[in-house]
Amino acid sequence: MATRSTSKQSSKASSADRSQRQKRSRRQKVEATQMETVTMTQTSRHPVPFFVKLVVVVLIGVSLFWIARKYRGSVIAATVNKTPILRYQLNQTLEKRYGKDELENMVNEELLKQLAQREDIVVSADDIKKERDVLVAQVGDEQSLQSALQQYGMSEDDLARQIRIKLFQDRLAVKLFSAEISDDEAQKFFTDNQVLYEGKMFADVVADIKDQLKQQNLQQQFSDWFQAERTKASIQTYI
Repeated sequence: MATRSTSKQSSKASSADRSQRQKRSRRQKVEATQMETVTMTQTSRHPVPFFVKLVVVVLIGVSLFWIARKYRGSVIAATVNKTPILRYQLNQTLEKRYGKDELENMVNEELLKQLAQREDIVVSADDIKKERDVLVAQVGDEQSLQSALQQYGMSEDDLARQIRIKLFQDRLAVKLFSAEISDDEAQKFFTDNQVLYEGKMFADVVADIKDQLKQQNLQQQFSDWFQAERTKASIQTYI
């Protein structure tokens, strides 16, 4: 019996020792964690050197300077004695004066594209180039065309856009309408406009007269048709 009692007491003592060791181990871990936290906090609070701050400020300033130089035209339209005229002010003025007319042109152009697509009318880049070559021949040479574009404030893209619109109109008119001119109609025009054909015989100009009257007739028919299509289209504007 005494042996058993002794064994029990020894077991309890051993268990108590293990419990104490485990408590000390947990306490040490907690203290170590707290020390690491304090160390990290102190490190994070360490002041950034002045030189580093200065370099960062300079780099930001240089970046902003070059961005401003590169994109200033997107924000500033002009300066008067260093006082800026902002682009949005210019845009507001232009919109008030010309906005509705330009929007009307854009609406008509978009509708024309849709009608051409509906009628399977296609204008290729080669078609545009050929028409441009005709223009060069009409004005004399390439330099004369460039001078004309500069005079009217047009770019090459603007010219290509205008040529595309014209070709859409011409091809739609030819496909949808007939405008044959009789000899009698041509003769009447010749008689009524003798001042235009002074010294010329009717036979010499009849082909030109017919072509001119045909184009006028097609243009009128196209204009009437386009207005009717515009009336049927769902068009909404918000300015």
